[in-house]
Amino acid sequence: MSVTFSELQMMLESCPPAPVRQSSVALFDFTLQADEQVYMDHLYRWQRKTEKDTEQKPFLSHPRVALYASHAGNDSVVETKKTIAHIAQGQHAVHRLALSANCDIRVYEMDMDRAPQALSETEAAHAISYGLMACDETVDILILETLSGGADTWLDQQTTHIKQKQKNDILPYLAQIGRVDLCALVGAALSARMACIPILAGYRLTGFLSTVLEKLFSTNANDLPFITIDSSLHHFPNQLQPMIALNHLQTLCRLANFYQPKKPVLHQLSAKSV
Repeated sequence: MSVTFSELQMMLESCPPAPVRQSSVALFDFTLQADEQVYMDHLYRWQRKTEKDTEQKPFLSHPRVALYASHAGNDSVVETKKTIAHIAQGQHAVHRLALSANCDIRVYEMDMDRAPQALSETEAAHAISYGLMACDETVDILILETLSGGADTWLDQQTTHIKQKQKNDILPYLAQIGRVDLCALVGAALSARMACIPILAGYRLTGFLSTVLEKLFSTNANDLPFITIDSSLHHFPNQLQPMIALNHLQTLCRLANFYQPKKPVLHQLSAKSV
């Protein structure tokens, strides 16, 4: 059964409101760096099940990595297929970082042999619907990226174009772009927003997806679940940026859940007791 843009728009109208923003939560008796505090506040906000749930601390126990790939319209499709094979064989840094973070990792190959061309409404809506399956109730954070090659500046250009579009023009424009992986990534981001699950992605993809969702939900970036990647990670490959950030966030979450503010008892040994 085919899906239409109108049906997707109706689904978005049933999306629950964004969690209410709260003042910074104090989790430690030492001061976090500004960006670290922002990350923890973001997790605290989006992971609370109810507004009265004040005891819940940020946690990252079951991250999910969802990677999408399609033909990007250049010679990089060969490299993309190699990357997919390396991940499947456990020989890629993404796979190793995912293991250390207790992630389940899913790779979606979508029309790898079809060069990008304008999609029909049915094709684009189907790809978006496919991405909607990225989340379930076991996931506490969703890591998204594309494995498709291509110039990063191209994605920046698409983000700029989308900022100039009206809400009703966004889905048709995604079809016009012709990138099946980007359509699916939009669907995955929508699934996380509807389930109130935080999202991590490379900084360029974050800019693209957050701009799309801002338009579709007629909201601003502050009411979306994207965690902003720190600029110190921008020089890493796109797929590694969210994985490195995730490992740092997990460390902070472990500290928040196990940190004891009381000072440890120091047992001093005298020369006689040695």
